[in-house]
Amino acid sequence: PPGSSIPEELVSVEVTLSESCRTRGDTGDNVGVPSPPDTFCITIPEGTSACQPDGGSPLACEERGIWFLVGTASVGGCAQGGPPLFTAAPPYERWIAGITREAYFAETPADPREEEEEITGDPGVREHPETSENPGIRGEP
Repeated sequence: PPGSSIPEELVSVEVTLSESCRTRGDTGDNVGVPSPPDTFCITIPEGTSACQPDGGSPLACEERGIWFLVGTASVGGCAQGGPPLFTAAPPYERWIAGITREAYFAETPADPREEEEEITGDPGVREHPETSENPGIRGEP
């Protein structure tokens, strides 16, 4: 609607994890303030209009045609002096699976330099749920 701060078009942009925020808990003007648990930051390419995502906006990754919910926008952004902070989805798998028909999740390795033997495909993406140790995330809630 005119005069509303809600965007009328869906915005999509490719982003990367911000290693400095994830490993040190530093976010721009908040240097030294630890990030809350189960959160991570992203880096948004310059020149894009996706500087500050709306709270609750999804961050999703696609692998082999399957989209994974990685996290949801929490706080931060260019206007707040640092990268956007996202809440990671994996700690909330059971809750999400309880209200959706099918759910797939990505997880961020504890050490970003972890070797790929523990994961398949791109770093940070788990096995497809059918082969996962958590079969309860497929099917009816």
